[in-house]
Amino acid sequence: MRYGFHGKILEVDLTEQRFSEREFTENEAKKYLLGSGLSAKILY
Repeated sequence: MRYGFHGKILEVDLTEQRFSEREFTENEAKKYLLGSGLSAKILY
């Protein structure tokens, strides 16, 4: 996959002032159509 896929999502908690990385595979990214579909999965 092209255009900036690196297999990680940065989660930032502004209230607690901390951050963490979440890993995901290229297949997961394709399954959720990147952008809005992946965002909906993360929020759910």
